[in-house]
Amino acid sequence: MTVFYFSGDETCAKIKKAFDFFDDIKIVSIEDSVSSLDTFFSDEQIGFIVPCRNHAFPAEVRELIGKTTLESGYFFSIIADCGNSSDAARKFKSMCEKSGISLKYLNSLFSREDDDEISEKAIGFRNEIALFVSRINGVTAGNRFFGLFEKMKSKINA
Repeated sequence: MTVFYFSGDETCAKIKKAFDFFDDIKIVSIEDSVSSLDTFFSDEQIGFIVPCRNHAFPAEVRELIGKTTLESGYFFSIIADCGNSSDAARKFKSMCEKSGISLKYLNSLFSREDDDEISEKAIGFRNEIALFVSRINGVTAGNRFFGLFEKMKSKINA
């Protein structure tokens, strides 16, 4: 298993800790991966632990997805929603699909949850991923509507 995580985000780092449980795992900082010359990764499972801030993903996340060749039969992602990004899951899934990545598992949590809740949910995600569960959460018309509403509201308040 290879897990790419955004090390510049505290919640992503907390989620990553749940994956330290696995013995045969390669955990890679997205920032380090983007700055290295290695553009090809292959593994049985490849995952992403990424934040969504202000309705967008960090440039390094977009660059990793867009410029790296990834081969796996099971792609997964966990999004640390930093608030007011109800449409984050759909946006990330769409970004992956444009790069030929077909997510089998997608879930998210709110970074405003306390440490115990984040840890508990991250362990639950890890256990589902270990069992190759196929589940895509947060990709509904309701999420899209609320995401558009939140984006419009943030522009008005800016």
